[in-house]
Amino acid sequence: GDGTRDAWPAAVVDAVVAGGPDTYQKRQSHRLQVRALMARVAALGPRAVVDLGAGKALLSRCCYEAFGRKVRVVALDRRRITKHDALYDPPDLDPGDAPYERVVGDVSDFAACLEQEESGVVCVSKHLCGSATDAALAGVCRASAVDACVLAPCCHQKAKKRDYANLPFLEALGFCREHVGLRGGKQDNDFRTLLWLVQFSKSADPQSWEHRRRVMTQILGFDRCRDLGLKARRLLEEGRLRYLRDHGFEATLVRYVDTS
Repeated sequence: GDGTRDAWPAAVVDAVVAGGPDTYQKRQSHRLQVRALMARVAALGPRAVVDLGAGKALLSRCCYEAFGRKVRVVALDRRRITKHDALYDPPDLDPGDAPYERVVGDVSDFAACLEQEESGVVCVSKHLCGSATDAALAGVCRASAVDACVLAPCCHQKAKKRDYANLPFLEALGFCREHVGLRGGKQDNDFRTLLWLVQFSKSADPQSWEHRRRVMTQILGFDRCRDLGLKARRLLEEGRLRYLRDHGFEATLVRYVDTS
């Protein structure tokens, strides 16, 4: 959908940012992404929201305030916080407010924090880097109380083949199969090449030092490599979508904000 038309109204996010710490998440690009994700979460009518890889918890807090503090929110992150961390967690709760909890845990196994929920849980994430998205998919499919998820992946170049959620999907299409290279050794560079192409698709400069000497760019050219990078990203996300479908979810890939 269109990132502006489908976004949650700006007032809630602006208020949370204004009353919170001075972090990079104050940028308008982050605010729009949060608003777009909030709108999709709200459309699912959650009884509880789990922010996977919550970090500073801007998205967690905005969901909590947007739903009038009537929906339980869990800010889940593997990192333990310290007194020096700049966080958007609410400083206090009033009687009658739904629970807001920060939980230290793994996105691949968080069902224990949902023991009191039977259903109606919506998981959300913004910028789960690399293989963390694949770990989150596993966690979502393990947690019986989770009815839906809204995940915005990030940093594909940090993903690892061994952690990818749906390697059989890629192998069925002929990718990621071990083969004998030109020098007689066993090779499997497909996954690494897919990630490189995804990273390349973000480049606007054909003279970028990290791309200039790559054999692939010399053979195919800058524009063709960028186009293949977009297709590689779509391929990886299609595998993740099918992983969710294989576990009983109805899954759709959407553009939640525009490229600007």
